[in-house]
Amino acid sequence: MGSDSGWTQLLDLARRVVPERPALLPALGRLTVANEGAAALSLRSTYRALLGQPLGVEGSIGKTTVADLAQPLGDLCLDLLG
Repeated sequence: MGSDSGWTQLLDLARRVVPERPALLPALGRLTVANEGAAALSLRSTYRALLGQPLGVEGSIGKTTVADLAQPLGDLCLDLLG
């Protein structure tokens, strides 16, 4: 989901803020799991392409997953920034 450096920056911010505001932890956990799932789909798609196999539905699922994460991710960023 997005660039790895952007995700790393978000996690760095969360490490500083979440101890003071633990109610943000569940949202961070959900987004982290969804981000890892999207990354796995992307990796699978790349692997299939490298093997010369036809692309499956993972590309469409990955796009939908990333699009569905945009709003909750933006909300979490705003919550973390206060």
